[in-house]
Amino acid sequence: MKHLLLNLILVISTLNVNASIIDPKLTPSDAQSFNLYFGDWNADQVKVQIFTETSVEIMSEMIDLNDIKARKYNLKNLPLGSYTVVVSSDLRSIEHPLTLNRNSVAIDYSKIEKSFKPVFNISDNYVDINFLNLESNTIVKIRDNNGNELITKSYNPRKAITQRFDITELPAGKYFISVNTADNYYSKPFVVK
Repeated sequence: MKHLLLNLILVISTLNVNASIIDPKLTPSDAQSFNLYFGDWNADQVKVQIFTETSVEIMSEMIDLNDIKARKYNLKNLPLGSYTVVVSSDLRSIEHPLTLNRNSVAIDYSKIEKSFKPVFNISDNYVDINFLNLESNTIVKIRDNNGNELITKSYNPRKAITQRFDITELPAGKYFISVNTADNYYSKPFVVK
C-alpha cells in the first residue's frame, strides 16, 4: 500500500510538471521587459501578438519553435498601462494579461485565458468539425454566401464536439462554417461543386 501511494504521488507530480511546461509562460525580466518561454508546446510555429487594453495590435510575429524556445520582449518604449500577450498556434490560443509599470512588468497569472480552436476538415460530401468546448455554450452554423443560415447546432460546455455535416444536398456555391462561443468566433469558407 505504501509503494502504491508513493507511485501515485510520483505520477501526479510528474503530470503537474509536464502540464506546466506545455503552455507558454511569461515571466518578468528586468525593468519593463518579460521573457516568454515556449516550453514543449506542440506546434512548429506560434504567433505572438501584443495588444493594448483597447485591443489595438502593436506587435505581431511568427516564431519557429524548432529554432527558438524562449524570447525576451522589451516594453520600455511603450506607455505605462495594461497589455495582453497572445500566443497562438493552429489549435489553441493563450492570452496573458500584463501591466507595464515604471520599473517592472506585472503579470496576473490568475487571469490567463486558454482557448482551443476548432479543426475543420472539408471534403466533397462532408464538413467535419472537431472542437474542445470547455468554457461556454457553442453554436455551429453553416451559411450560404448571402449570410442565410442553413444549418444551426448548439452544444453545451465541457464537451468535445465531433460533428459531421452532410453537404451533398447543398446547391453549388460558396458557404461558410462558423463556431461561435462566448469569447471567440471562428469561420472557414468552403465550396460545393
